Amino acid sequence: MREIKFRGKDPKMGVWAYGSYVNTTFQPYIIDGTMLSDHIHVVDPESVGQCIGYKDLNGKDIFEGDIVKTKQAVYEDISVIIWDDLGYKLRPTIELPQSSFRKFRHGDTSPIANYFKFEIIGNVYDNPELIECEHE
Repeated sequence: MREIKFRGKDPKMGVWAYGSYVNTTFQPYIIDGTMLSDHIHVVDPESVGQCIGYKDLNGKDIFEGDIVKTKQAVYEDISVIIWDDLGYKLRPTIELPQSSFRKFRHGDTSPIANYFKFEIIGNVYDNPELIECEHE
C-alpha cells in the first residue's frame, strides 16, 4: 500500500511538519503519525503539499512545491513540482532556447514520467529566488 503523506510549514516554529493533513474550519494542521497533542502542527495552508510518490537522486521524498533540477538528454532544467487535473507535472522556471529538446515556453508543463533523474534544490516557500523567471 502506498503511503500518502503531506508536509506543511509551521509558521510559529519555523519548521516543516510531515504526516497526515487535516483541514478544519478553524485551521489546517499536520499530524506527524500519532494523535498525541505534541505531534500536531498548525501549518500555513499555502505551504501544504502532498508527496508525489517519487524520490530524488539523494533518496528524499519529492513534494508539491519542491524546486527540482532535472536532466533529460543533454539538457538540465530547474522546474517546480505542481499538480493539475491530469496529475503531477513539472513547470520550468525559465524559457528554454528554441534548440532545446523539449522547446518549453514559460508556463508550459511536462508530465513527471518524462524524467528519470530529479534533485531537490529547494522549495517555493523557502527559496523563491530559485524560481524567478528569466524572459527574453
